[in-house]
Amino acid sequence: MWNIIFLVTGLLFILLLLIIFFKKETINSKENIFFKYLIIINFIQYLVEIFLQIFVRTMGIDSILVDIFGKIYLVSIFTWFTFFSIYTFIICLNHTDKEKYEKKFKLVRNINLGVLLVGIVLLSTLPFDKFYDGDKMYSYGLAVDLVKMFLGIFMVTWIVLLFKNLKKLKDKKYLPIFLILLMLIANVIIQSIDPSILIVDMVGTLICYAMSFTIENPDLKLLQELANNRKLTETSIEEKSNMLFQVSQEVKGPLTDIILISADIVKNNDLSIVHEEAFKIENISRNVTNVIDKVLNITQVDKQNIKVADSNYNIYTLLKEIIYLAKNKYRNEDKDVEFKYSINRNIPEILNGDALKIKQVICSILFNAFNNTEKGYVDIDVNSMIKDNVCRLIITISDSGKGLELTKINEILKNNDEVSEQDLEKIEALDIDLKLVKKILDLMGGSLLVKSELNEGTTFTIILNQMIVSHRETEIEKIASTLSNKKRVLLIDNNYLELDQYSYELKKNNLEVISTMYGEDCIAKLENGDSFDLILVDDELDNFSATEVLKGIEKLKIKNLKIVIMLEKEKEFMKEKFLRDYKFTDYLLKDNYKEEMQRISEKYL
Repeated sequence: MWNIIFLVTGLLFILLLLIIFFKKETINSKENIFFKYLIIINFIQYLVEIFLQIFVRTMGIDSILVDIFGKIYLVSIFTWFTFFSIYTFIICLNHTDKEKYEKKFKLVRNINLGVLLVGIVLLSTLPFDKFYDGDKMYSYGLAVDLVKMFLGIFMVTWIVLLFKNLKKLKDKKYLPIFLILLMLIANVIIQSIDPSILIVDMVGTLICYAMSFTIENPDLKLLQELANNRKLTETSIEEKSNMLFQVSQEVKGPLTDIILISADIVKNNDLSIVHEEAFKIENISRNVTNVIDKVLNITQVDKQNIKVADSNYNIYTLLKEIIYLAKNKYRNEDKDVEFKYSINRNIPEILNGDALKIKQVICSILFNAFNNTEKGYVDIDVNSMIKDNVCRLIITISDSGKGLELTKINEILKNNDEVSEQDLEKIEALDIDLKLVKKILDLMGGSLLVKSELNEGTTFTIILNQMIVSHRETEIEKIASTLSNKKRVLLIDNNYLELDQYSYELKKNNLEVISTMYGEDCIAKLENGDSFDLILVDDELDNFSATEVLKGIEKLKIKNLKIVIMLEKEKEFMKEKFLRDYKFTDYLLKDNYKEEMQRISEKYL
């Protein structure tokens, strides 16, 4: 009688867990799937055991129904522990490399399911005996021994997995494995004293309850996803803001040129000169329009219009190879040219496209820049803007070389001819004509913008949309840091115009500038392991003040981090207070920001 009461109580407990689990919206993770299987099987175990108890008491131990339900009960126990074994592998396998994890998981799952199938066949055929004296009831024999043998193998496997993951044992996900080992050891001791006391069902129930506290809670997971989406949105906004600052500088220069040329036209009566100047305005205006339309208008990104080669590639590996090729090609030439490069860390790692043609395009423009520059610099910056699963690559290659004439630029940009047989012969080379570069980009669905001044230098901007395959942030931070030889500056200012001006001045010194209007972003970036050579903080930040930023940075105890406070001239008296009360490196006066930015760059970078 007590056995029935005990079983019914356990049945109610597992039924309650079933209702709670299925009533909530669940995430389709491997952990949740196998947890669902385990509570369902445990529920079936109780039902089978209750019916078995009833049949034995009403029909005796020799009934066919007792034999059938006895076999089903043994199979349910074996199935539950097999599925729990798969669950332990899900917890213990290394999840960092998704591809390897999936392969190992499939192998482990198939092996366990194979063992389960063999076990079910053996349990269906092997005999087992029953004992019942009106009070005590238990079974024994080959079928029962087989279940015990497999349980022993499972236990040894779990212990080995725990030893292989010693460093991770503090994770609450390992708690059910510890509990089940302890409970099964307790069950062996109890069974050796009195075999009629069977607590396997209750062991399963207690483990299921323990798992319900350790698996990913659907509600918390959804909240986490919302938080991640918010972070992604904020990152996207920051990327677009930074791109806006960069492009605004591309627009300001040409607009100034248009004003100056227009003034010359007004003063000049020579029609040939007027015509030439008007031609210049037309070209400048077209360039400005292209910059705005093709770079900033992210709303036009449409994955259906992307011309994609059927191959995945690692963008960081590709860029690393391009930088290596450029360095080595011009290493031995007697030129006073500095090669600068920086790669935005927000670019997804694996993209889908034509890596060879991208390499050809970038290398050709880089080689052209080196060929036409005797003194100064060649600079490549790779940025991105992301919408849904499309990454817009924005690759800017600039130099301080000879520059290009307007007629040459027009010749490159207006070349809409089809790719010829002669072009196809050259298309495998890494150093091709700029006209062919334009054709290749057209074939890939990309765009090329050119801005140049004679004896001042040239800037090529490549805009190319690529499909995103995967994005591993932790690895990217490490990779991207090796693909930049520019000093990194974090600029924090609530004033959009000031942020624009200061960012422009800093970039003139070949610095990689990350801009934000929020002090909290600075702390978050540093906490996430982002590194900077210099941090510039405006003393008049809203919400999260400059002093709070300084306090937050101080708590992180980052060595050799240079921090500069930006002050209005009338607040210069505050510098002594800042220096006395807070740990920072220097201050600059915003009223004279151009000279001050130059001073700070030269002194600390």
